[in-house]
Amino acid sequence: MADRLFAALLAAPGTYVSGSALAARFGVSRTAIWKAANRLMEAGFPVERAHRRGYRLAEGYDPPVGPNGWEGLEGAELGQAFRFFPEVDSTQNAARRWFDDGAPHGAVVLAERQTAGRGRMGRQWVSPPGTGLWMSVILTDGLRLADVHALSLMAGLAVAEALEAFGYRPGLKWPNDVLLAGKKVAGVLIEGQGELDRLYFAVVGIGLNVRLPEAFPPELRTIATALAEHGPPPPRRKLAAAILSALDRELRAYRAEGFGPLRERWLVRAVSLGREIAVETGGGRIVGRFAGLDDDGKLLVETAAGLRAIASGEVRL
Repeated sequence: MADRLFAALLAAPGTYVSGSALAARFGVSRTAIWKAANRLMEAGFPVERAHRRGYRLAEGYDPPVGPNGWEGLEGAELGQAFRFFPEVDSTQNAARRWFDDGAPHGAVVLAERQTAGRGRMGRQWVSPPGTGLWMSVILTDGLRLADVHALSLMAGLAVAEALEAFGYRPGLKWPNDVLLAGKKVAGVLIEGQGELDRLYFAVVGIGLNVRLPEAFPPELRTIATALAEHGPPPPRRKLAAAILSALDRELRAYRAEGFGPLRERWLVRAVSLGREIAVETGGGRIVGRFAGLDDDGKLLVETAAGLRAIASGEVRL
């Protein structure tokens, strides 16, 4: 019920909708509407209630998507279908469920709040309402397992390109972290399923910190940041549209040009290129000079023992 109430209020921005009208629309009692609104407000959602007027989303609420989607994505593969939830366990899980139910290529899942958001290596992603952009993109068209490394780099690059369009100066940390002033502002998680050389589907999860919540863990403030820490952030729906547009553009370019040009665009924005880094891998720590990326997107590190190509790991700058 809370999901449907939130969607109804989103479709009537700035306007009060009476409890009786909402109850009639959904075939429930006004008490059920009242309880659903309470649930949303207690979870931190910007729902307002006024006597004899009804319910609305607070003035100034900044949704990540409009009722009819995003402007500027006409003709794009991505973002033509979407689902926006006030709350889910994670957009990755919701996207997988939608894929199982027949989601089209390019479909997007967004949430105002995730109760079990996750990043790479199983880390928790803090994602309370109104503070960020939490979305997952479903890709099903013409992908191979060999494309996964490229897709990971591509998604981080798309976020960086989108932020550049708003005047930010992001950097990229392998494989797909996006940094501002040396701190992480966005991350990417790629999940999917395939066999042999075929990738049946991939879900590209993107988390972008727009504002740091008051309850943000102190230990994360030294390594994480948000757009609002660097000036007034753009509207979230414009950020989402810019990211989807950039990812759509990068996907088309990759199909037409291959990995080489994508690698060059990524390396131009890479932090610590040519400098010493440490990489934590399953086999231990590797220390050396960041020398670039190989033809599969693996990290190249020049060590005392020679050049190493690393497929997965955590880079320490």
